[in-house]
Amino acid sequence: MSTLKPVLLIRPGLRNSDDAAALDDLDIPHVIDPYLDVAPSDDPDAITRARQILAAIRDDADWLVITSAQAVLALAALTSQLALGEALTVGSARGLRVAAVGDATANALHATCRLTVHCPKQATAQALAKLLLTLDTGAKAVIPLSAQAAPTLTETLTSGGWQVTDAPVYATKTVRSAPVSAAQIAEQAFSAIVLRSPTAVRALHQYSPSVPKSTTLVCGGPTTAAEALRLFTAPIVTSNTPAPTAVAEAVYHAVSAGSDNEL
Repeated sequence: MSTLKPVLLIRPGLRNSDDAAALDDLDIPHVIDPYLDVAPSDDPDAITRARQILAAIRDDADWLVITSAQAVLALAALTSQLALGEALTVGSARGLRVAAVGDATANALHATCRLTVHCPKQATAQALAKLLLTLDTGAKAVIPLSAQAAPTLTETLTSGGWQVTDAPVYATKTVRSAPVSAAQIAEQAFSAIVLRSPTAVRALHQYSPSVPKSTTLVCGGPTTAAEALRLFTAPIVTSNTPAPTAVAEAVYHAVSAGSDNEL
């Protein structure tokens, strides 16, 4: 695979590390150039919202529902790792149940507190909502999320009779200046681009609105793929799961399928 043009990874900062390692295992060259910044919410009410979420976790929520590892990191940053761990410990002791959209998100929770985390087979908001509706009825859930999160999960649970309190604790924003790789994309410098969220798709489109057909967009899930299909005409491949190894396998099969990407 060393004769291939590199794969572009555009997640924020260190969040590319697992994908990079999985690509290395398959001898697939890659370039990291973030198109997104992710940080805890910085508005005046952010800390108050985070403390209210911890109070709900500790005192009265039936479920804590997490859709991104970043939500866990943001809660810890806005309060403290100790406060989050204590809330989870107290909540679990009184019967709080926890659900996460996927294994990576569950692992972020496990780093704070060892507890059982329910995950759907497919890492999407729709699959998570379906799982929760089969596990409980009329429950009270608290969902810390991104300021840019789609309302799918909250709306589905609410329509199913749940009481849902959701609160933004972090924000995902497109970087302010065009990444260096944006011009390189137009020059067909990459065999593929890995996309892991609709927000990432839109960030890519902002700086590279026309991706060459010689570059495959490899998406971590169907929601991301749907957004990519809406905005781009380049080939789109969807990984079976969002796990880094699965995404790397999808990249491998996509870029080795033809010879157009060869140097």
